[in-house]
Amino acid sequence: MAHGVRKGCVLSPVLFAAVLESAMRTWRAQVGDVGWDIVPSAQRLCELRFADDILLLARSAAEVAQMLDALVVELATAGLVLNPGKTMVLTTVAGPPPQLQTPAGLTLRVLPPEEAHKWLGRKLCFSPEHRTMEETTMRIRAGMGAFWARSSLFCHRGAPVSLRMRLFHATVTQIVCYAAGTKALPTAEARALDASYRKCLRKMAGLPAACDWRRPWHQILHDANARAELLAQTAGVRAWSDECAARMWRRAGKVARMPADRWARALLDWDPSAGLRRRNGHWVAPAGRAALLREAPCLARRAGRPHLKWQDAISLFWAVLGEQQRWQDVACDVTRWEQLEPLFLTSRHRN
Repeated sequence: MAHGVRKGCVLSPVLFAAVLESAMRTWRAQVGDVGWDIVPSAQRLCELRFADDILLLARSAAEVAQMLDALVVELATAGLVLNPGKTMVLTTVAGPPPQLQTPAGLTLRVLPPEEAHKWLGRKLCFSPEHRTMEETTMRIRAGMGAFWARSSLFCHRGAPVSLRMRLFHATVTQIVCYAAGTKALPTAEARALDASYRKCLRKMAGLPAACDWRRPWHQILHDANARAELLAQTAGVRAWSDECAARMWRRAGKVARMPADRWARALLDWDPSAGLRRRNGHWVAPAGRAALLREAPCLARRAGRPHLKWQDAISLFWAVLGEQQRWQDVACDVTRWEQLEPLFLTSRHRN
């Protein structure tokens, strides 16, 4: 190719994707047996890509160093350059070193598990204590920022409140609930979402004209919340926590209907802990898991109550429902799955 393309040409992303795909295929053949064995007798999961944003998945620091050195060589062959300043290393290891240096001399910053890094609009954090709260806090801030930036529209008394609330749902709610179907929603985060949601509703609905200001403030606030939520229900607007739960329910149905060889579908049946437990200061694994334990001892189950997983809310609802079939099998029936969605949302409030 002797000439490039003009700025804004539609061929530019197509050519870039083709060149990057060729380089990544060669890189994958060179690195060999790296990444995570999700599907038996299938290719390991070692990288996720969206355009030029690449996420490498490794089981140890030595493995990620090997993958990075090979990737730099293959990208250079294709005329591409890896930017070390924009490349971060996330780890689950407690107290990691501040930097990772590869054998080829590439130096990258290592983020502690409690720190988060933004990737494709999401906050990635490998600490179970901060994993979901980082993302929820970022979404609330983004949503509230969008609300106050357009508050003159949302709070305009000349427009019907139902119309303003539908506009609120079409704009602010979409920002807050972006990709909500892919993450678990603990109770504390659901309360934080709904508290911010009610604050926006009160601003749009306002207080009733006959409000008795001599009453205690918490009673006035309770009545204002009830009035605003009633107006929102009339307009067909759901609370942010309910919207997140509904999106998770639909996402679960979509994943369950995927072919068995898709990564998202295979992860439903994958057990990353592999049954590993710590006993008397030693990592204990079932037969056949010793090699995995030596490679990645961080997979062992930690002491204490297990953290909330993505499908725990659906599994709990399924146990209460008393269905004989697995929810993954029932989800293949689209009509039946859609009929169960209101029951799932109602059960969240009961629990």
